[in-house]
Amino acid sequence: MSAEGASAAAVAPPVGAALGEGLLLGTAAACVAAVPAALRAGAGVSPGSCWLVAAGGVALALGPLTAALRVLRPWPARAAGVPLGLLVALAPMMVLGKLLKTTTHHRPLGGATFAMLAVGLVLGGMAVAARLVAWSRSDAGRARGLARLSLIALAVLSGLAALALGRAAFGAASGGVGAGVLQGAFALALAAGASLAPVPAALARSARLAGPTLWVLVALAGSLAGRAAPTARSAIFERSPVLGGPSMWLAP
Repeated sequence: MSAEGASAAAVAPPVGAALGEGLLLGTAAACVAAVPAALRAGAGVSPGSCWLVAAGGVALALGPLTAALRVLRPWPARAAGVPLGLLVALAPMMVLGKLLKTTTHHRPLGGATFAMLAVGLVLGGMAVAARLVAWSRSDAGRARGLARLSLIALAVLSGLAALALGRAAFGAASGGVGAGVLQGAFALALAAGASLAPVPAALARSARLAGPTLWVLVALAGSLAGRAAPTARSAIFERSPVLGGPSMWLAP
């Protein structure tokens, strides 16, 4: 076994603990990701019911996704830098695309310029993310902690920035499609942050049971809320279909 493989095996948590932590943090991320759906509930629909329906639907996807990412930790720095780098580059690319669209009259030239600059942004984002991941595994405790917090903040802030910029860029013309894409990107950003978030020792000990329990309760509550409030479920499926998640397939 290589030194990197031995180091990875040494710091990897037990599978059961990683699953519990992933389900716990993924469910918490789903509850946050469902907030935009509640804000888009519309007149005559309970925001609370919409939030619960969306949280249950998103938890069905984000819980297992976050759990799988935590089980696979620690990822190779280069591999972890790929999705994180794409996320970091997302908001700058949106700004660049909007700027070129409004200032460039020659579309082929603008498209070629965007492609070349976007490649640089993506590669730069991957390099920054990979470096932070490497620092998060360093022997220096303070540097490791700061790097981990930076990774989490970077993932969440990048998702929020993309959400805000995308809403302005898509505008009303995109309808529910643009909003759904942005809400999905925000949910994935939260899942990325949750997969990297450190768990206090006291919480880690109870995560094996608390994680699956919370995930089942939120998913079940979302399903029951959809049955008890059909208008809320319809509002989620119409206004925020991405956040409906697998619950859309389970709906009668």
